Amino acid sequence: MRYIPADEAHDPGSGPPPELVLRDGANPPRLPAGVTGVLFTSDPLLAAAADRVAFLKGGRLVREEDANSLAARFRRIRYVNEMTESRTEYGNELDAFDAVRVKVRGWGIDAVVSNFDAAAFDRFRAIESVKDAVALSITIEEIFEAVVG
Repeated sequence: MRYIPADEAHDPGSGPPPELVLRDGANPPRLPAGVTGVLFTSDPLLAAAADRVAFLKGGRLVREEDANSLAARFRRIRYVNEMTESRTEYGNELDAFDAVRVKVRGWGIDAVVSNFDAAAFDRFRAIESVKDAVALSITIEEIFEAVVG
């Protein structure tokens, strides 16, 4: 294993390739086939291009996952929650999605969820008081903000 500081240029053709290269900074190294690279960055655009993403909070790992899986599970759900005669309890309609952040706005509810499922969303939209529900894809940066704060 070898650590490469951000200010050092990496030439994959120089010497035998290591099994693991750790790198910090904004320019991920070009690595030969069979070499795994780990990039430490606070740049969400670089993180979005990774195969796997990990989030740290206070030096502790809070989430680590395949980037495609992470993007598929996290969504922003926006909807209006209207009062009806038969529905008097509120606040549990997002339980199936593991909401990590919920904001009540003047127009309705804006929630970031970590367990999105299309079939569960169809059932959610069928709730009598839920109106105009949409599920939107979000960026790695938005996921990071919701998870880490």
